[in-house]
Amino acid sequence: MKGKIDEYGCLQIERAGEWVRQDCIYDRRGYLCGHKCPHFGEPEAEWQGGACTKLRTTGCTLLRLCHGTVLVFDECTDERSAT
Repeated sequence: MKGKIDEYGCLQIERAGEWVRQDCIYDRRGYLCGHKCPHFGEPEAEWQGGACTKLRTTGCTLLRLCHGTVLVFDECTDERSAT
């Protein structure tokens, strides 16, 4: 699955070749899922391995959202500016 956080901090997922902004499924007022929500995590690398094996990344990106939801992206881009 491909995802991105656009320049406005909104989560978008590629569906049928086009980028679609994701609505918050817990808010009925039409808010977008994005970094303004306190439950919206930062993209992080997924790791494999443990006590007896060397840790290595899987190449996937995890994005933690509200209510314990974790999205796993094969490709994830963060278009937010650092300023």
